[in-house]
Amino acid sequence: VAGKGPGPRAPGRGLVAPVAGAEALPRALADELGERVTLGARVEGIRRHGDGLVLEVNGQERGPYAAVVSALPAPAAASITKGGLGELSSALAAIPHAPIAAVHLGYRRQDIAHPLDGFGFLVAPGEAPSILGAVFESAVFPNRAPEGHALVRVMVGGARRPELAETPHDELVELAAREIAPLLRIRGEPALARATRYSPGIPQYTPGHAERLARAENAASRAGLVLAGSAFRGVSVNKLVADGARVAGDVMRRLPALAAAAAVVGVLAWPATGCSGGKRASTGAEDDASERVEPPPYESLDPEAEELDDAGAIEVSVAWLPPPPALTRSSGVNPCGAETRPALHVHTTGGVEGAVATLEGIERGRAPGVEPDATVVIEDCRAAPRVALAPDPSAGIEIESRAERRHRVEVSYLGGLDAEWAGEPEPIAEFALPLVGQRFRVPATAPGVYAARAAASAGERAYVVIPPHPYAAVTDSMGRARLEGVPAGRYELKIWHPPVEAGGAPLVRSTPVVVKDGEVASASVSLAAGDAVADGETATVREGEGGGG
Repeated sequence: VAGKGPGPRAPGRGLVAPVAGAEALPRALADELGERVTLGARVEGIRRHGDGLVLEVNGQERGPYAAVVSALPAPAAASITKGGLGELSSALAAIPHAPIAAVHLGYRRQDIAHPLDGFGFLVAPGEAPSILGAVFESAVFPNRAPEGHALVRVMVGGARRPELAETPHDELVELAAREIAPLLRIRGEPALARATRYSPGIPQYTPGHAERLARAENAASRAGLVLAGSAFRGVSVNKLVADGARVAGDVMRRLPALAAAAAVVGVLAWPATGCSGGKRASTGAEDDASERVEPPPYESLDPEAEELDDAGAIEVSVAWLPPPPALTRSSGVNPCGAETRPALHVHTTGGVEGAVATLEGIERGRAPGVEPDATVVIEDCRAAPRVALAPDPSAGIEIESRAERRHRVEVSYLGGLDAEWAGEPEPIAEFALPLVGQRFRVPATAPGVYAARAAASAGERAYVVIPPHPYAAVTDSMGRARLEGVPAGRYELKIWHPPVEAGGAPLVRSTPVVVKDGEVASASVSLAAGDAVADGETATVREGEGGGG
């Protein structure tokens, strides 16, 4: 790995690249895989066949395969799925890309008056130059130019001027040389000039990208395809390497022979897929696997595809008035120098954020399809959000680093959604997150409460709750949540909140609630001590949206 400055460069500490260029990465992978990988094959189509997927490769069909990963740019993936997987093709085609051209210009160093004492520069929108910017390649990577010469990479096109990326080679070179000459005080013509066009180019994460990504991944999941690559969660190599753990986990869940062992195999695969040297804690989970069997995935329904009979909803309000002042303010700073998180997040109206609402008495495990956010972000010795939902154990818990420093992360299983947790937390995993944007997916083994934290800060936990059924929600900043598609009936609404005192038990409250067909039940619960139910013995019921008030 080459980078600016003396000595080896650590990943995530500036610009780094393989000495032999980015091409060295896929070549190293191909060399490692050997005969298991076929190079130079053109995939022309993909379609469902029974329970698997069939690929059309160089005019011949191959498969069926139980799991297929596409790491193609979204437009290319849209093209090969157009014939057999139309819904997925349409979703992929909606992800915009911008063409870009890289123009490499080599000069005699004496012809450049600028010291080239940085990484390069970017051109702000509205400025006169029509290029996007430039990278001082030979200043960042000393092996990029021979002695006495300098190499500059000029970027042209992009979303700002896409038409420029499509211009002929000689015109691109002339444009790039003309634009940087006055900026770098260059005299004379370049000794080397080469332009490379990239189309479709760079994916654009424009407003609505999260919705487009969800649509594409839902369609891919139904088709049996796993999506990877820069079109979805990040364009950098760091992001793509970190996303490998998610891809590996998705593939394993599609392989029948590995599905039962996914929790164990997924953890052991972290060092290979995350490139961080992570390890699995010795918890003895393999020994008691017979006692903790992963339950089957929840049966979820797409509300647009099927109506739920005898269904209503519950609007939940969780409050604490007046909250103890000591619980609503920071206790100081953590080892990273960041302000610690208050034990309670209470809105000015009294609503409590981060409480989990679930139901007891549910007999049917059916609910409208939901996509809870089970990603825990590690930054400044803190784990956030304070509370997140995971849809079921098979989805696992995703941990992402957004810190410049290296963090060690600990994940534990605490127990069920009860007022008391018996015994010590059960260690699930301990691993390093050395890269900004790196992710690990931690397999879960049972419903309940999991805690993730940076090892440097014992008190900054994030709690991930995997409920026993899909009827669950986390209250927002105003203390509100909504449970959809609840079958008509009488239930106990349970509210769970993380401990508010060090070493204390979680706060658990409950209240009865009656759901009628097509109506919305309202339930208000207080977390204040000795005030478990604010609205009395039964929750109020109001008519649904189309009825009277």
